[in-house]
Amino acid sequence: MNPAELHSITEEQKRRYFVQPYMLPSFQRSLDGDLEYSQYVKGSPFRFWFNNQPTGFTDHWHTAMEIIFTLENTYTIEAHQQKYVMEPGDIAIIPSGTVHSISSPEKGCRFVFMFEPNLFSQLPGFNYVLSLIPQPVLINYDTNPQLYRAETALLWELVEHYW
Repeated sequence: MNPAELHSITEEQKRRYFVQPYMLPSFQRSLDGDLEYSQYVKGSPFRFWFNNQPTGFTDHWHTAMEIIFTLENTYTIEAHQQKYVMEPGDIAIIPSGTVHSISSPEKGCRFVFMFEPNLFSQLPGFNYVLSLIPQPVLINYDTNPQLYRAETALLWELVEHYW
């Protein structure tokens, strides 16, 4: 299985995903020191971006849990003095409150999913599961094919519903 081919998108999809639904403005970064504030869909604790900017993000943190799903090219995340190299098709989960940076290639694209943890905090066992993820997790086909298939299917479903 080649995840890069499985998760490639067309130019038409790129144009469609670049436009934010619900009349949200395009991505705008708002920082107070290294704390990043996110704009969410009105009345909800989440926001998704299709990101094809060739810009990295310096050390920052946020209250949201972040999931990055690479589609084209290689991205590098640094957190807790550790590097996570993401190849096309890889998924990274960055826990809320984690100081991290992201290096971007000159050309590439990825989805960024931001969720406030309180969205799930009422679910039984969620806070326990969250405590088991103290640092970023990299998921790809080679490390866990079954989990990878389930996660990518869920992420694509979220993309389709969001856009």
